[in-house]
Amino acid sequence: LLFSVLGRIDDVARAVTLDVKAPGEAVYVLGRTGNALGASAYFRMLAREQGDPAAVGSRPADLDAPAARDLYRAVEEAIRRGLVRSCHAPTRGGLAVGLAFMAFAGDLGLDVDLDAIVRDEPMEPDTLLFAESNGRILATVAPDDAEAFEDLFADLPAARVGRVTPDKRIRMRCGDDTLVDADLDEMKEAWKTTLRDL
Repeated sequence: LLFSVLGRIDDVARAVTLDVKAPGEAVYVLGRTGNALGASAYFRMLAREQGDPAAVGSRPADLDAPAARDLYRAVEEAIRRGLVRSCHAPTRGGLAVGLAFMAFAGDLGLDVDLDAIVRDEPMEPDTLLFAESNGRILATVAPDDAEAFEDLFADLPAARVGRVTPDKRIRMRCGDDTLVDADLDEMKEAWKTTLRDL
């Protein structure tokens, strides 16, 4: 099922793309992360590898529509004020894939600690990486705008989780545990190779 959505933008110069723009930008995860792995890309991959393609879990992502509306309105206000440098809604593959896409597009690295994200319950690191919770937004913000940006989200689930780096590596941690430490170009080539083989 595919939904295509069109929205009116009063000033196209304020449109925000997904590519991270500069080293030093603060990286934010906006919205709550839930234990939403049922029918996720991660569980589908594990089911295939284990030889049981139907075993994709039983807890799919849901959506708290009023909470998402409030969050999206704050994001729109932050964009209107020119506080958001890049923005992306993580979907298939969760935060790991969404963050990687932002780094791929900007050709810059990321240093992220997922331990900081707002979550519904304690979670294992793989859940933090791959849960496909709805209603979340990834954003980067220039250092000088971080305080104003955080003020807009003071009463909403939002967390600064890291920064954009110049060294073209994607590093994702959960506290002291390193989950991902990979060369950006190698990851991007692996992703493109898969697409070429289709």
